[in-house]
Amino acid sequence: MDIMDEAPEFNSEQLPGIFGPLPYDIVLKIISHLNQKDCLNCMAVCRSWYSFVPHCSHGVWGILSLKGDGPHGNNKRWIRCIGIHTRTVVLQRFRDEQDLFHALETLVDYGCTRIESLDFIDCTITTSHIFLSLLKQVAHYSTQLSFSNHPFPKLPFLHVLSDACPRLDRFTFLQAHSNHKPSSMDVSILPPISPQCTNLTHLHIETVINKRLALLPILQKSPHLQFLSYGRVTGILMSRYNDPQQPSSIMTDLDQLFRWCPKLVYLEINARLYSMYRDEWIRRIEASSTGQTGLRCFITSEAEDFGPVEIGPLLKRHAKTLEFLCLSVYSAQANWSPVFSELCAPKLKVLLCDGILYEDAAMTALTSHATVLEELNLEADDDVHLNMPNLLKQFKRLKRLELGRMELDYYDGVMAPGAPARLFRHLATHNRHLYDIRLEGVKDINDEVLHAITELPSLKVLTIAFATSNDYSDGGLCEFSRLLTRTAIESLTLLYVRALPRVVLTALGDLPHLTSFQATCRIFHYLYVNSSALVQMLGKTRSLVSVALRGMQLTDTDDEVMTFLEREVHHYRATNRAEVGNYYDVVLHAVG
Repeated sequence: MDIMDEAPEFNSEQLPGIFGPLPYDIVLKIISHLNQKDCLNCMAVCRSWYSFVPHCSHGVWGILSLKGDGPHGNNKRWIRCIGIHTRTVVLQRFRDEQDLFHALETLVDYGCTRIESLDFIDCTITTSHIFLSLLKQVAHYSTQLSFSNHPFPKLPFLHVLSDACPRLDRFTFLQAHSNHKPSSMDVSILPPISPQCTNLTHLHIETVINKRLALLPILQKSPHLQFLSYGRVTGILMSRYNDPQQPSSIMTDLDQLFRWCPKLVYLEINARLYSMYRDEWIRRIEASSTGQTGLRCFITSEAEDFGPVEIGPLLKRHAKTLEFLCLSVYSAQANWSPVFSELCAPKLKVLLCDGILYEDAAMTALTSHATVLEELNLEADDDVHLNMPNLLKQFKRLKRLELGRMELDYYDGVMAPGAPARLFRHLATHNRHLYDIRLEGVKDINDEVLHAITELPSLKVLTIAFATSNDYSDGGLCEFSRLLTRTAIESLTLLYVRALPRVVLTALGDLPHLTSFQATCRIFHYLYVNSSALVQMLGKTRSLVSVALRGMQLTDTDDEVMTFLEREVHHYRATNRAEVGNYYDVVLHAVG
């Protein structure tokens, strides 16, 4: 017989067993330190505990996580613990739509009708009208709703925001990366609806979305919207999802957007590659919000109908408040020099330009006003040539510098020998706050440049992705490793290197602050690592927590890589993440 069948009614004045002599508030305090599994185990002790534990553990069940293969709906103890006190629910990996519907029905049946935050992660949803009906019962009072890694695009955004969840202030929809079909509304069986999104402050939609039927009606009714990010939009409903000839338009009128949403401070359009900055900058803006209007963060990718002409006026109007600007493109379309030359952004802290066209004078003019710039990320091609020291000498607070696919020019009218190395010596003299440098495919990385980088005493994070044209020597790499003691290096990443000689590894083991080291081989090559030096480095270091070596092959030993590491390396757990053959992608994590 299940103890549920004869469980007594709970009476707060008659606590069972060892809890009897204790005041009720003390019992609540004790139970609050249990986790959900502990609560379920306690309920299996006896009928009295089965009755009183759910009443004393409301705080434990405030957050609920359900998985597609979990026990929801069939576990009587679990069902008894949830209720109106359950305020956050996460549903994960419900691949069968009927299982998801059953889970939502269970939440409704057992009183979870005041959920404030509801997350769907990798859940199959195809029957819109049934899902909306259940969503309205579960999330009618919710203020936050998100769909992550969503495998199917047919989600009726208007009905979700206006009817099912009218109190939402945050809505997120992230489509699965493998699915490139447009997220059009399934309107065939749903009645027309007038959008009402007056509470919405955060809207993030990462999918191909129909502008006329889904996006614009939401924006028109969102006067309090502050944070907006969305992926590609289409002007018409697509009948052939993967046809590259179908018309596409990002946003025809940015002026109209700000008339509908005058409180926007964060705007991200078609910029998935740089979405990694989203959470950080939303937090920063929320933490420093003063109630003032004006765009503070703008991230976008240039497109055929969305470039300097369309974006430039927006940047100029919000230049006084702009703190973060990211402009990228897959293939350069137009020259941004006219916009940059006239843009005065005194509060700009982060500037990222990836692949767009501009001239040296225009970039210098733009950055001359950005005296508080903290991060500069410039990835260019052969059409962009910059006088880097002339550009960088303006910055007294620069903390992060990332350069990609460009030459490290240092010139005063005429290029001089050793120019790239002189650039880093200049940085060591004039930029005392610079702690993070990333060089991705930069040309002219030779021994002299490597040695010059170590003259930055504030350097903590260094990433170098060597280009195929880089002319460094093994001896130069060894000397570079020894000279790193002049820096405060904590994280070192060397991508596409030929080998890690003994001197390099032993020198890294001597660095007092180094916690992370990563190295990868060149494409179609191995990364040759001296085995005894690797053991010596890991034995002498007092700081290294993580070492990642991709494409590794050990020298001076005939042992298989993992066998050698398991026998010779102590205090580190070795994991091989390689998938084929004798290709070793080894990660070593400190233990204990």
